[in-house]
Amino acid sequence: MGAHVSGFTNEKELDLMDKMWGDSDADPNDTAWLGAKRREECITMGIVNKIGGFHSDENHPCSRLRVFEWINGVAPNPPDFRAHWIAEYEPNFSGNDEKCVSLLKGTHNVQGWSSKPILATKKLNDIPCNESFYYFCGREAPIVRKS
Repeated sequence: MGAHVSGFTNEKELDLMDKMWGDSDADPNDTAWLGAKRREECITMGIVNKIGGFHSDENHPCSRLRVFEWINGVAPNPPDFRAHWIAEYEPNFSGNDEKCVSLLKGTHNVQGWSSKPILATKKLNDIPCNESFYYFCGREAPIVRKS
């Protein structure tokens, strides 16, 4: 009880999540949920395969760097997703419904990303929140001091 869908603070934690996935019985070419959601003030119309789900000004509250936030305190905000989006136009808020973030593993063939399957391990995509995927859960460990 008390666990939440996890996030990552840095590359080392993302590597650990990827290793845990690789060591599991999960499909090696699939998708997992991360504990981040699009900020309510950043619900803007997106366009398939076009930049549109974030503000182009990096200082704007809904810039590509700030459009998502970790929920339930799973990692510090804002998440640094800059180097991890699967394509240069992500997060694109396609269909005006992509409010959640998924972590990809293995090869994926998605129209608009590439004409052939691409290696997507440790890449991110914004997607609708009603899909059924793997997930990482965790909770903060208590800190106990001995005197």
